[in-house]
Amino acid sequence: MKKVFVFSDTHWSLGRIHRGIAKQLKDTHEFRYIDWAKWSPEEFIEYFNWCDKCITNLVTYKLIKSVFPGLLYSGKFIFVSHGYPEHENIEYDLNVTHGLLS
Repeated sequence: MKKVFVFSDTHWSLGRIHRGIAKQLKDTHEFRYIDWAKWSPEEFIEYFNWCDKCITNLVTYKLIKSVFPGLLYSGKFIFVSHGYPEHENIEYDLNVTHGLLS
């Protein structure tokens, strides 16, 4: 079973999207969540070490790059965003998986 760590809002639109994805993939993937409003670096590392992929929002790119620079190119991150204003002025690396939703 694949393991997915979601570091994001867990209640609003992105949280609902991630939970919907988890529901559809429940037979093949296990999901764990940390709400980005309430987290610690230790908890983040624990979940990150556990997972195969980490889904987060593109606005956390700067946070990940500054707090956990060694993890950025692990191949585990999938950065998503649901609008242009969220990533304006973010110089993200094209070697990191990212996507936009409308």
